Amino acid sequence: MIYNPDALRRLWQLHEKTKAEAWLIQNAFPTGSAAIYREAKKNRIPLIQYIHNFRPFSVSGYLRPADLKDLGHWSKMVIHEIRLGAWQNSRIKTAWFATVLTIAHGLRWFDAVTAWIAVSDFMRDQFIRAGVPSERIFTLRHFWRPVADLSRTTDENYYLFMGRLVEMKGVLVILDVWDRIWRDRRSAGPRLMICGDGPLRESVRTRAAANPLVVFKGAVGGEIKNELLRGARAIIAPSLCLESLGLVAYEAYDFAKPVLASRAGGLAETVSDGVTGLIHEPGDAAILCEQVLNLEREPQKGVEFGRNGRQWLLEHANIEKWREGFNRIVEFAVSTNT
Repeated sequence: MIYNPDALRRLWQLHEKTKAEAWLIQNAFPTGSAAIYREAKKNRIPLIQYIHNFRPFSVSGYLRPADLKDLGHWSKMVIHEIRLGAWQNSRIKTAWFATVLTIAHGLRWFDAVTAWIAVSDFMRDQFIRAGVPSERIFTLRHFWRPVADLSRTTDENYYLFMGRLVEMKGVLVILDVWDRIWRDRRSAGPRLMICGDGPLRESVRTRAAANPLVVFKGAVGGEIKNELLRGARAIIAPSLCLESLGLVAYEAYDFAKPVLASRAGGLAETVSDGVTGLIHEPGDAAILCEQVLNLEREPQKGVEFGRNGRQWLLEHANIEKWREGFNRIVEFAVSTNT
């Protein structure tokens, strides 16, 4: 994680083969190693880094809203993460990763990053708070190529959760919501489809089996996933962690479906409250439940939100705009480092 000679050898081979003008990296840890930054700095190679999580200012990369107060004092944050065993559920592994980041920060290897690409304004703002110079960080949201045939979309009276089955993604919150709906409305309530895999798999399976309105699908992909999106009334993204962007909203909008999302980082930028979906505070099961039931009373609102979402996707996530923005960032990085 500090120095991976094989990764660096392969990187230099590709550099020579392609006559690269810059390096573009993301998630360099643990396999790429911190030495990538050192090599770029030593050899004055423009380095562009995508920001998909909170590294290198956090070990785990995932933060809750309450953690933001320590972002400008990242050493305090990583001590907290070590105490929790935040990376791979291990205090020892978390402590080692924190040591690697401390070395890289201490030797100022991260100064090698000529341009940072944030996938939301939220992430850009947080990295500036953490100490990244504002003139070196740019917002560039992901592009999306729509694939859905809207003539085939339906409403099969179910809501859809797709994500990793961990507490931070809010899967337990959504199960609490459907326990309330079952208790209050019994079989008259809408169904919930849960798709995904992760450490909470068995817990989710058990709770789904106890609630007749909940169906656990496990990990899905391809056409099965598309069919589930095609028939959903809405997609729910109840994250407790601060999402960098939240591509689940893009997937929903592709199929002209509304999104019920938590106010979790970049998600609140992608989902416009009352326009393309509805926003709730992270972990607020009562409000999320109320929003679901409101959509049940006014299903046409959901249809309108979904249409607005599809229009947003076409206007703000097209590849031409992304390419223009990316090229500007590359030009900045290359010219700044010459």
